[in-house]
Amino acid sequence: MQESFESGMRLALMANFESAVDACLELIDNGVDDWEGENQTVPIEIRMEISDDRVSILNVGETGMGESELKDFIKWGFSRKKGRIGQWGQGGKAAMGYIAHGMRIKCTKKGEDVGWELEDSKWGDRDYFVNLDPKPFPALGKEAYVQIELFNLKHNLRFETLVKRLSEVYRPLLESKKVSIYVAKTKQKGEWVKPRYIPLKEGPESFEIDLSDGKKLHGWIGIMVPRIGKGTEGLKGGARCYHYGRLVSSGEFFGHPRPEYKATLNTLIAEVNVDFPVSPNLNKNNFDRDSVEWNEIERVMYRQLRSWVNKLIQEKEEEVPKKEKERAKVALNLIQKALRELDKRLTGKFGEQQGQKETGAQELAEENLKTKTRKERSDKGGSHEPATPPPTDAAGTRRRLGGVDVDVQVGDGTERSRIMETNGSIKVIIYSEYPAYRATKGDIVYLMETISLELAKPGPDDPKDLDGYLQRVNGALYLASKELLRSKR
Repeated sequence: MQESFESGMRLALMANFESAVDACLELIDNGVDDWEGENQTVPIEIRMEISDDRVSILNVGETGMGESELKDFIKWGFSRKKGRIGQWGQGGKAAMGYIAHGMRIKCTKKGEDVGWELEDSKWGDRDYFVNLDPKPFPALGKEAYVQIELFNLKHNLRFETLVKRLSEVYRPLLESKKVSIYVAKTKQKGEWVKPRYIPLKEGPESFEIDLSDGKKLHGWIGIMVPRIGKGTEGLKGGARCYHYGRLVSSGEFFGHPRPEYKATLNTLIAEVNVDFPVSPNLNKNNFDRDSVEWNEIERVMYRQLRSWVNKLIQEKEEEVPKKEKERAKVALNLIQKALRELDKRLTGKFGEQQGQKETGAQELAEENLKTKTRKERSDKGGSHEPATPPPTDAAGTRRRLGGVDVDVQVGDGTERSRIMETNGSIKVIIYSEYPAYRATKGDIVYLMETISLELAKPGPDDPKDLDGYLQRVNGALYLASKELLRSKR
């Protein structure tokens, strides 16, 4: 029985991206991966031009591609870059098919007077293999470039998001000027991508660690300023691991407590340069964590970070004002009461009118308000529990509505909120550094919305119903807002 590769796998690999920006990074990787380390004599220059219907990526480097390299490039799964970023031999090809229906490659190799051009208008649509025939064109022997043009786009690239991701993903190479990237919109002035700014309060402290087989691990460690300023939002604490200058994983603590243990750990920042073979996964967002190489990295980095982590654990946390925490408690109480009201009304509908279509959340809320008794209006402890248990097939979080607490913490600016369950206790954490919190100054409506989004999430045993979840959030906000308005009269 002969093992084989079905051509339909092309489309499966092309679908293996979260966004057009992620796919575009794969094409940038092709150029970046030509960097050969300290022996590189010519910095790599990458120029991108994007529009609504086309994307062009020009990579000018030291070697370029000739006819044989171009033929190798279109072989799925073939790569001469063992242990490098492009070792899987499929990312760039798959990325072209994710972004566009058609592609054109034009390339030259240093020292050769003939360049090659290849075009396929159905590259991103075929579930079968075809014979592609590159066409020659005159070239200068001193030229070394690869240009990829994508047309008839399936997905558009977001300019601002692309620039931001490029500044993060290739930060060390941009900072050292081994790679430069220029991005422009068609007929508009572009910009050279700057390395991501990391605001430090302490450091950076460089390190170089000898590993087995003569390998070296190097990088730096520092402590970020506790409040992140304009242009530096979204930085997460922990180590950022780069493979030959390309970001693969971030938020690494290598076995130490994470920021969930103490918020001060959000300010720990490090860059770890893994410039030796350690396999990243296909999407280049993680390493092979079971490999011998990664296990050794974890051991040595645990020791390297230990004194920094201990220092931050002992450091006093930045406090959120008491008024903001009290306001969150009020918001939690309003949302809990609103969710109980919804549960009670839903229980009645399921118990009395089984088989009928569920009423919308706002309609339920309005009907519920109209039928409230005077006793319920004067009940300071919230609404009564329903006489019969809530329906098991309704989206919800019934068991979360009892002993729930809420806390406002500083955070790192990247996360809005989260719900934590430990030893039977449940807490909603709201982060004050999240941009929307800061924009609204943590007002009561923002807090109610945030808490309802967390408490309305289905539990592990609840059905994962998006419409039901959104109905529940909207219904809770409607009821809680009515209660808030009434209390202010």
